Amino acid sequence: MITSKRVEELAREEAHKSLPNLERQNPAHFEGIVNILKNTIIDDYDLNSLRSESNVKELIATDMESLKEALK
Repeated sequence: MITSKRVEELAREEAHKSLPNLERQNPAHFEGIVNILKNTIIDDYDLNSLRSESNVKELIATDMESLKEALK
């Protein structure tokens, strides 16, 4: 089962991968993005129904792409 803590870790990994300099340049903005990604998964999905960690990573990556488009 995926926990909310693990969702946060996966969100942090994806944010770091997608925006590698942001954590150093603007830590508050980085944390805000991590929280948005985490909360989207936790609020929109039943954690018990998420099939696997790879499924959660895909969902987070899709959300990250949407956020990057919105930030342009």
